[in-house]
Amino acid sequence: MEFDPQNEELWVDFANLLIQQKEYTAAIDLMLMGLKNLPDSAEINYKLGISYYLSGDTFNAQEYVRNGLQLNYDGHDMIFETLPVLANDPSIIDLINSHK
Repeated sequence: MEFDPQNEELWVDFANLLIQQKEYTAAIDLMLMGLKNLPDSAEINYKLGISYYLSGDTFNAQEYVRNGLQLNYDGHDMIFETLPVLANDPSIIDLINSHK
């Protein structure tokens, strides 16, 4: 089986696995590699934002969520599907609302 670096779903699925295992730094590293291959992927940007948030780096979390919003605003629901607690985070809510 060959890995296709242009397959967004593979990057995201692997990141989900790392996030479930609480391997946030590994998920961040993986998503950064994914962005090199797919720089216009809103989903990878959102997933990277979530990974940064879980690692405690809210500055970078907001940066990548912002990127995701600019690429595909309607895709932001994946943030809350992955990490429902973010629905109560005022900084994330404000960021999303500022892109409506």
